[in-house]
Amino acid sequence: MALPSVVPAPASIEADGSAPFALTSGTPIVAAAEIADATEALQSLIETRTGLRLDTREPADSAADARAIVLEIAGDGAAESYRLDVTEASVIVSGIDAAGLFYGVQTLGQLVEPAPGGWQIPAVRIVDAPRFAYRGVMLDVARHFHDVATVKAYIDRTSALKFNHLHLHLTDDQGWRLGTSAEDYDYFIGRVSRLAASLGKTPVAWHEAGTATDLEPTTVGQFWGYVEPIDGMDAKARGFTAVGSDQGKLILSPADAIYLDMTFDADSPLGLTWARGVTTARRAYEWDPAEVVDGVADEQILGVEAPLWTSQGIGFTPLDGIPWAVEVAAGADRGDA
Repeated sequence: MALPSVVPAPASIEADGSAPFALTSGTPIVAAAEIADATEALQSLIETRTGLRLDTREPADSAADARAIVLEIAGDGAAESYRLDVTEASVIVSGIDAAGLFYGVQTLGQLVEPAPGGWQIPAVRIVDAPRFAYRGVMLDVARHFHDVATVKAYIDRTSALKFNHLHLHLTDDQGWRLGTSAEDYDYFIGRVSRLAASLGKTPVAWHEAGTATDLEPTTVGQFWGYVEPIDGMDAKARGFTAVGSDQGKLILSPADAIYLDMTFDADSPLGLTWARGVTTARRAYEWDPAEVVDGVADEQILGVEAPLWTSQGIGFTPLDGIPWAVEVAAGADRGDA
């Protein structure tokens, strides 16, 4: 059988060899009360996809769990990892922790497919764990206001793709800007990064701050340059790995790959093209975070982030258009696979 498509692609997926699991209105979800959030998420996913509202019950003996979807927190492995086993007889989603179980449920939701006279889940074994601890999206609320419902929908859609951080861009030149010399900037970055660290926070700064001579050693850099850096952007980014520990010191957000406000099609009314023209689906998917900045491998990378800038103004929401769907999925794939 052809393997089903899952976004982001899991670490491992293989066919079980048995017939699919038949999903019906009588299929129960078996889960302990303490993981009710995951149970409710799965109920919602399946109802939205199929119209079926599955009942839930507490775990019982193994015989009673046959022909059921079983959710559990069990096993060992990396944080946020999960295992998904589908056979003709049962579906078992095992998360190492609550986050892993949630992500396993999201994957299961993607597997549900039409069958003659109903619905089914293909028999597969999936083992998955994130490549990077930080998998973020950014929403620019400085240039364009978004109501609570929109922000929640943004979180729902991106968390379903296994993103785990939301970065809200609160101020920009539309709000305030400091006029500084290079010396003033160097002093400002050093002082503010140390102040943030003194309050128990991890400072994060755009890659230009990597040139600051008094940078707080725990500061994480965020690279917004191109997949093939220009104008010394990569050298500035390496500045963050040169102070303190070099582990987990960079977030990759290449503008020409996963800036969500870039257009995917020259004819699209939405999106910008300043980051090397049209950001095609191929370009969004084919970059590798460990191949952007020379000398920076997985160990030095904290993760990836897909920013959504709203400089196009009114009418452009985080949920509009194909560019968002294509590029945010690509960003998820770079961070998880």
